[in-house]
Amino acid sequence: MLGQSRFDIIDNVIIVDDGSDDGSREVIREIGMENQKLEYVFQENQGLPGARNTALERCTGDFVAFQDGDDIWLEHKIERQAQVIEEYPDVGLVYSDFYLFGMGDQKRVTPNRYKYSDGDILERFFLKGGPIIPSTVLVNSECLHTIGKFDPKLLRAQDTDLWLRIAEKYRFHHISDPLVM
Repeated sequence: MLGQSRFDIIDNVIIVDDGSDDGSREVIREIGMENQKLEYVFQENQGLPGARNTALERCTGDFVAFQDGDDIWLEHKIERQAQVIEEYPDVGLVYSDFYLFGMGDQKRVTPNRYKYSDGDILERFFLKGGPIIPSTVLVNSECLHTIGKFDPKLLRAQDTDLWLRIAEKYRFHHISDPLVM
């Protein structure tokens, strides 16, 4: 994240430590001392939706991006998504292809493609789904103020639930390049 080509347009970076005991707190604090945009938050384990909602409560930008601990953003992710926002400022969700990696190989994954010009995609998204991986997403903050955050009661598919609620009222746009590993 810190190596983004357009890190200058990122308002803040919220790192939520959801109760880990692996020493990551010390590593993150060291990095954070060098960058004023970073905020470290430790909380007792609340699970994935709880951690994401904690971060969302602290975000200040017009758009929000997610990066899970096992994902890597390619250096131009935010720049490419910002270009889409310039063209479609009212877009609800921008996402991209991604690479699966590990075990010595790398595979490109192309999710179902929804373009801004598609208009209402709720039924299509409901029937054919993603996979829209949270780390590939940039969400318009207005969506979250309108429809709410991740549902902490859901044990699985909290992201798909949120994408469905966004699709009900906002447009999506797919970038046909992998921007995340």
